[in-house]
Amino acid sequence: MGSSYGPDPSTQQPAEPPRARDHILLRSSRSCNPRLQTMLRTLGATSDALWGRLLDVHASPASAIVVDISVFRGSQCLEAAKKGFMTVVCFESSPVNYDATREAAREQDVPDKGLQLLNMAVLNVTGAEVELLLGTDSDGRYMSQMVPTTTLDDFLLPRLNLRRDDAFDAHIKDDTGHGREVGLQERKEELYMVRVDVQGFEGLVVEGMQQLLRRKQVTYLMLNIWPQMMRQAGRKSCEETLRLVADMGYTLHELALSPAVWEQGANKLKERVMAEARDHPTDIDGLCAWVLQHSSQQGLWVDVLAVHDPQLGGSSCSVDGFQAQ
Repeated sequence: MGSSYGPDPSTQQPAEPPRARDHILLRSSRSCNPRLQTMLRTLGATSDALWGRLLDVHASPASAIVVDISVFRGSQCLEAAKKGFMTVVCFESSPVNYDATREAAREQDVPDKGLQLLNMAVLNVTGAEVELLLGTDSDGRYMSQMVPTTTLDDFLLPRLNLRRDDAFDAHIKDDTGHGREVGLQERKEELYMVRVDVQGFEGLVVEGMQQLLRRKQVTYLMLNIWPQMMRQAGRKSCEETLRLVADMGYTLHELALSPAVWEQGANKLKERVMAEARDHPTDIDGLCAWVLQHSSQQGLWVDVLAVHDPQLGGSSCSVDGFQAQ
């Protein structure tokens, strides 16, 4: 699991009034309950194994971008950097984990070219600061540090030469047939994969990357879904988060439970949860409720892979004859 952080309400910017397109998304979110694909779960594909596999199969890593949000000690982000991807952006809000990742990169001789390691929190607001709890001192007093925030839209759209609005100068299909929308100049790089593991703040990260998702810039989005933590004040729930991604036209795939779940998150014996998992609900509401039902005090989590695949058409629901994407 990644680092934990939260937004300072006093620094958050007021939300923009909803536009006509947003009304479609909001109505869709209230009225439908998309289902998740289960083949990857059935095959036993965990998030860690799938991350490595997706890195291995990319045909042109030198033209692709990978983003890892809340890298902990950097194992996944450094793995991507070693594979020769054009840019690997690694966000870590904890100064301790950030320093540990930098040291690990030096020890493993990870090439500096293309690796961007940033001590920042990725949320739904840019230019604010959040208070990160670092633990307690010898007297039992809490220690904390302020960390700057950004959204993925604000961080990546300029690097992808895209404006932060709904107007585009060109529409082309790339050579993989994904039909991404491009901006002022035709570009060749692909935002291949984004991994998000921020201990319950995933919904705020997704909220801050809606432009990227709406424009189908991200091929694979990997989310750690921890419903118990996502229910806390100021965050987006499991249901809200998954619906938001589905409404952008992405197909949701449930992944196999991580071995760490049995050590930390389940309130029943592994065998019982495994038996019940074979028949648990595959719709968003049902899955989120099932995970909460089987959570220990710390909470059970699941991993979800969201895929932009026009042939599957996404997991979103049609509203008034339109596909909310």
